[in-house]
Amino acid sequence: MTDNPSQQPTAGRPNEPRGGSIIADRYQVDRLIARGGMAAVYLAQHIKLNRAIALKILSPPPDAEDPSSFEERFRLEAETLAQLDHPNIVTLHDYGETEDGRFFLAMEYVEGPRLSDLLREGPLPVDRALRLIIQVCAGLRYSHKKGVVHRDLKPSNLLIRTREDGEEQVKVVDFGLVKLTEADQSITRAGLILGSPHCMAPEQVKGLRVDVRTDIYAVGILLFRSLTGQYPFHGPNSAATMIGRPRMEPELSSSSVTIVSRNSESSSCLKESGAVGSVITRVRRAVSSTPSSRSKLQDRFCCAIRLRCSLLASFETAPCSPCSW
Repeated sequence: MTDNPSQQPTAGRPNEPRGGSIIADRYQVDRLIARGGMAAVYLAQHIKLNRAIALKILSPPPDAEDPSSFEERFRLEAETLAQLDHPNIVTLHDYGETEDGRFFLAMEYVEGPRLSDLLREGPLPVDRALRLIIQVCAGLRYSHKKGVVHRDLKPSNLLIRTREDGEEQVKVVDFGLVKLTEADQSITRAGLILGSPHCMAPEQVKGLRVDVRTDIYAVGILLFRSLTGQYPFHGPNSAATMIGRPRMEPELSSSSVTIVSRNSESSSCLKESGAVGSVITRVRRAVSSTPSSRSKLQDRFCCAIRLRCSLLASFETAPCSPCSW
């Protein structure tokens, strides 16, 4: 987890941990770094290990009808994160309950911006966008092997750190809305739609079965957003974006290629190879409203992006082997 100044409140809230507060006898809170609907994230220190961590504290909404279901969702998030160990997924160090009955996750602290922060300045250069998204694909390939679907991929859930060698490393966060593909689905049977409007696949909006193809859809949206600086589907409000998406699919037209081509002026190898048009074609297929159409990409989408990356003179990669998606 990393700083997200745009989500920081201007004033404290009741029972909110303050700087210096001790959580679970081992974490000392430094400051608030982000806030979501039912959770706040703090920069904290593990007292004995002297290690910086991101401490996510979750609280049930005040009008929750069934607090026990919130506890079950927390347990699911913790157990899910605990089994994921990959360079492109944020690491969970510990979890538990605070003295006042709230729940916490002690996670790896990632120092760097979110993808959403980068995109406020406009679309990314094609080579940079591909390098970042291929890392998202790598993390998802791993989680899918573990039977875990993220369900809520969006720019603010992708943290980007700069390694010592100067290369950027993506960390996918917030697997809290996941569905374990082989686990009991009682938590989501109530019909609650979990996800972000722009990146939600049509079947997710309808409350239908969610699987790896839902994440493929979100990756397609993320790639399009990174390359063009805009979402392929956008309505006047969240409901309009979700409900009217099928009617907006024609917006994924040749004009998208023009936008991306203009953004790839510095990548002559991409332009000469025709890779820009190929990437947009992959995006179109990834965001198909029909999951069965996306299923054809499960073995090819990640590899296709990686092959485009291999066209870049500064990007070295081994020959692409078949993906397990």
